[in-house]
Amino acid sequence: MLTRLRIGQFKAFGPVQDIPLAPITLIYGPNSAGKSAVIEALLLLNQTMADNDPSHALTPKGEWVNLRHYQAFIHRHNMEAILHLGVFWKTTTADLVGLAYNGAEDVEVGMEWTWAWHKDADRLVQRQTLVYVADAEQPVFQLNINPDEFEKFATDPPRSYPPREIAPEAL
Repeated sequence: MLTRLRIGQFKAFGPVQDIPLAPITLIYGPNSAGKSAVIEALLLLNQTMADNDPSHALTPKGEWVNLRHYQAFIHRHNMEAILHLGVFWKTTTADLVGLAYNGAEDVEVGMEWTWAWHKDADRLVQRQTLVYVADAEQPVFQLNINPDEFEKFATDPPRSYPPREIAPEAL
C-alpha cells in the first residue's frame, strides 16, 4: 500500500512536500490548492511506468492523463524548475531480499525521480533516481543522469546485471 506521495515543482506544489496516504485519504481544500494535482501526479507516474519507450523521460500525454507540455504542469510555468515526484510504500522485510532491517517487520521503501527541461535539446530529461529504505530521509541509492548524455542512455541503455545481495550494514 502506498504510504505517501512526494511532489515538488508540480502545478500548485512549489517546494518538495510529502503527502501522507492511508487506506482512505480525503483530499480537500480551496480552489487551486492542488487537490487535482495530487491525483494527476499519481496518474503521471503510472502512465510513465507503463510506457516502455526508453526515449521518454516522462509521459505527460497518454491514456490516463494529458498534461500537455512541461511548461503547462511545472510550478509557475518556470522552465528552469526541477520536477520532483516520488512514491513510498510499506513492505515486509521478507520482500527485501529476506534481510531484516533493524529488526523491523514492516519497512517503508520509496523511489523519487527528478526531471528538468534541457534547453539545448529542447526536451525533458530525467536527472535523478533515488531509492529509499526505512527512514526515507536519505537515499540508499542515487543515480544521476547527465542530461548531455541522455541521448546515448536512451538509445543504448546499460545492460542488466543479476541482482546482488546487500549486507544489512550497508543499508
